[in-house]
Amino acid sequence: MTEYRPSWKNRRRVIFGSLFFCAAVEIILIVSAYVGVDSSPLLVTIAGGNRLMAMAVIGSYVWGAAWEDISLWKW
Repeated sequence: MTEYRPSWKNRRRVIFGSLFFCAAVEIILIVSAYVGVDSSPLLVTIAGGNRLMAMAVIGSYVWGAAWEDISLWKW
């Protein structure tokens, strides 16, 4: 049933784009802390949410690949 297997090309683009965005936000936060911007509770919340987003993207990428492999073997 490999002819029905969807391409991961677009999925990888979205995943790598999301991870690039997370890395860019982290760099901006680190640079702003280094320059001297006070670490307000808002920046701490943004950093925590950003890390959760990166973990969710990586987790769904791994889980989605495993789930697809399992569901294709059922056919």
